[in-house]
Amino acid sequence: NLGVRAEKVDSAATGNINSVDHSTLVPRLGATYDVRGDGRYTFSSTYSQYAGKYNESQFGQNTNVGTPDLLLGVYTGPPGQGRDFAPGFDPNNYFTVVGDFPVRNIFFDDNLKSPLTKEFTVGGGSTLGQRGYVKVTSINRRASNFVEDFIDLDGGSTEIINDGENFGTFTNKNFRNTDLLKRDYDAVEIQSRYQVFDNFMIDGSYTAQINNDGNFEGELSNQPALSSNAFDYPEITPEARYFPYGRLDEFQRHKLRIFGIYNVGLGRFGNVDIGGILRANSGLAYSLRSGGVSANATQRALLTSLGYPDRLSSRTIYYSQGRGSETFDGYAVFDLSVNYDIPVWESLSPWVKVEVFNLLNNDKLTSTNVTVRPDTSGPVDALGIPTTFTEGSRFGEATSPDNFPQYIPGLDGLRAFQMAFGLRW
Repeated sequence: NLGVRAEKVDSAATGNINSVDHSTLVPRLGATYDVRGDGRYTFSSTYSQYAGKYNESQFGQNTNVGTPDLLLGVYTGPPGQGRDFAPGFDPNNYFTVVGDFPVRNIFFDDNLKSPLTKEFTVGGGSTLGQRGYVKVTSINRRASNFVEDFIDLDGGSTEIINDGENFGTFTNKNFRNTDLLKRDYDAVEIQSRYQVFDNFMIDGSYTAQINNDGNFEGELSNQPALSSNAFDYPEITPEARYFPYGRLDEFQRHKLRIFGIYNVGLGRFGNVDIGGILRANSGLAYSLRSGGVSANATQRALLTSLGYPDRLSSRTIYYSQGRGSETFDGYAVFDLSVNYDIPVWESLSPWVKVEVFNLLNNDKLTSTNVTVRPDTSGPVDALGIPTTFTEGSRFGEATSPDNFPQYIPGLDGLRAFQMAFGLRW
């Protein structure tokens, strides 16, 4: 099988601002070999490329459409409070940290394009008599050409003057593609199905992740297509402390699903379908890291000596354990489903379905609060960044229903019930 996908992407915003104008060709290749010519034993392999989405959270940053100018400062003036406290409204009483002005100091490379993912698979399968099959697949996936912002001396700086007021000089933010960021995935998948009886079928899948590693996550909940901490003021943001390579948050060594469906025919009284699924997961990886850490005096002094006109905003720092050094506990739960339908007239058939999630009420913690804070009284590295941490007051505790195996919003407890009904015709 041979195929190719062609993409042409361009954009225009108010003020004749162009964010991207690019064409991409991504191939799809696949081959299957039937060893004996009867379909019993087959081997297959695929190679595919996938162009990423042109997400506006990144590709809209050089225009004021949906992205207002940002001036971030820290108040240093006299103490006081209240809405009528005049010094609080005087810009001269603030120490400016960051200035993002989309049409002034944010620039896109002329050849900027979306990230590219390359995937290679090889697998083999066999039928199990006349009633089933099993297939094993090895997956290798590599992402590259990431869209990243670079804030460094080589990118220059811009003096911002607006309506006659000078807001200061700020380091430019330049977006371009890079292969220095990594997201690597390797796994083995097993899929199987067997028709035990005419009315009883068992299906299953198993995934073993060998690698799910990288030096940045790339997105957070409700925050797709994020830039990383890499390449922002690189002289004071070393890789080991700000964007180390290691296991990503989605790393999960084992994932098993086994489910079965049993049909009971009741003649003119209808049909009952009983389904059950076992969901077994090893624990997810997590990192010991602290968010919202501001640049310290050593870092600020170094930036000034190098000629940076502004300062690094708060960032997440990692400790010596590295990215993904820790693992939550694994768990297994069993879900049950019962569906009943009865024919009443020709094809008209009312039905009712009852589902029980986490039937055995497994209340094991599958994740916890992992907040840690820099220990400012402990040792620091050459850049003055604390190398040790203290655990937060809720570290290791459950702080959300999502910390347990099963939860459906609006339902109390870990075991959850759900019912649905309707008509088919």
